[in-house]
Amino acid sequence: MKTNRNHKNHNLGFSLVEVLVVIAVIGILAGIAIGAMSNTNETAKTNAAKRNAQTLCSLYSSARSVGALFSSNTKEGILDELIEGRNGADLSGSTFKMSPLGVGDKTAALAYCAFDSATESLTYHDDGVLEEGPVVEDEGWSEWFDWYVVQSGNAEQALSEARALWTDDGYQFQGHPVAGQPGLTQLQYRYHF
Repeated sequence: MKTNRNHKNHNLGFSLVEVLVVIAVIGILAGIAIGAMSNTNETAKTNAAKRNAQTLCSLYSSARSVGALFSSNTKEGILDELIEGRNGADLSGSTFKMSPLGVGDKTAALAYCAFDSATESLTYHDDGVLEEGPVVEDEGWSEWFDWYVVQSGNAEQALSEARALWTDDGYQFQGHPVAGQPGLTQLQYRYHF
């Protein structure tokens, strides 16, 4: 039996095609990962803006319910006043203050808030607000009806009790200070039809 001693082993490395296939696969996986991280960053920014908007609207509502006075009648001005800090006019001594936000964060948060100067209410909208002005009623909801007036200290309790009893039945509730009568809150409701 003859053996070829001059036979060289050519299977020691990878072929050019194999190397190119591996590089292509790595490139595709990197592209997918970068796209996923980009979407995650955008989602995080949107969620942060929504949280800031909810905080702003809630803080404004709480401050108004205890008689805090605001000189501005725009949502931008109200945000600036809340960052500066506002004191309640009642005896609770409450101070309402929001953490400072960068210009981009302010703009992003305000995109989810609408200010109605007629009712002096600042409301949060999960889908965002297209323009400043009166809050447009959601499709299928009635207009807001005055319900009854309570002492501002009892407003949150009255609203939470009403929400607990009737929200599942297609009702929504809100409260705002009675103009010219500090310490009183007008409760309102609307229904879904």
